[in-house]
Amino acid sequence: MLLLTLFSDDAFTFTLKLCTSLSLIPYLLAAGYALRISPGRHRELIIALLATVYTAFLVIAAGIEYVLLSCIVYAPGTLLFVRARREQEATVFTAVEKGLVVVVVAGAAVGVAALATGWITI
Repeated sequence: MLLLTLFSDDAFTFTLKLCTSLSLIPYLLAAGYALRISPGRHRELIIALLATVYTAFLVIAAGIEYVLLSCIVYAPGTLLFVRARREQEATVFTAVEKGLVVVVVAGAAVGVAALATGWITI
């Protein structure tokens, strides 16, 4: 993260926006999980739905550039997740987790390509 700020024109703003977008993805996943476990409880379902919609809006508002940069940061973290699951002798990925890994790795590949071609600048 510190190395990225060396190449940034406005390091403080870049770091602030990237950290914000890095925190939005876990919030979206947590809100989606709350939505998943709340059927049958109307109050919780409404709150979870509002949280999911609002957080999805925030991810979109953050901009595709920062979401792709977030994927570049999250993709290597998947290796730590795999290692931890193997140490616990647990199933590495569930079906939903496999889908999320594919999305994150694809986003990271697009992000790296976008950085290489100049579509995204730091």
